[in-house]
Amino acid sequence: MRLTVLQNIKANNLQDFITFWARLYSYPNEQQYIRLISKDQFDMNDIIELYAWKNGKRLSKSNQNSLSIKIISKIGLINMFKSSPDFSLVNFKSDFENVSAVWKVFLLHIIQPDKYPMYDQNVHRAFLFINNENYSGVSNKSMSNRVKEQFYFKRYMSFIKNNDIENLRELDKSLFAFGQFINIKNQFTLLD
Repeated sequence: MRLTVLQNIKANNLQDFITFWARLYSYPNEQQYIRLISKDQFDMNDIIELYAWKNGKRLSKSNQNSLSIKIISKIGLINMFKSSPDFSLVNFKSDFENVSAVWKVFLLHIIQPDKYPMYDQNVHRAFLFINNENYSGVSNKSMSNRVKEQFYFKRYMSFIKNNDIENLRELDKSLFAFGQFINIKNQFTLLD
């Protein structure tokens, strides 16, 4: 049996926070993500598998249709972006303007995983918390796509650049785990 004990300690710096919370990250089929994200080029099934992984389960029929129309239909463009040394974020945003914010950022991540971290409500919530901002209303339904994209591209990416964060995957894991934790009702009583 593997049990985790949390202690009420303060991280001395961002790297200590990342190291601690990344250890607590848990997500199904992580090996599938690792296998697929390292590919030089994607095929249709790779994209489907990656989005199912991100979703945490098989995609619904409507999500599969949306994925096919808005993303998979542009597999050539995705692979061109993935292999291009001159990746253009402006062109990417234009070519995928009709994709929801979380899916768009995930696509950006799978194209350029060493440059663009993942984003979801857990990351958003954790970011607000560590910056002493109100995080209680953060959910996928409470924010528009515009708000999510502005947050990601302006605030979150600036935060990464200003803090010279090199291992984006560890940052992803830590903010995801911490964001889940602070979303649990009465979580702070665990730390008393």
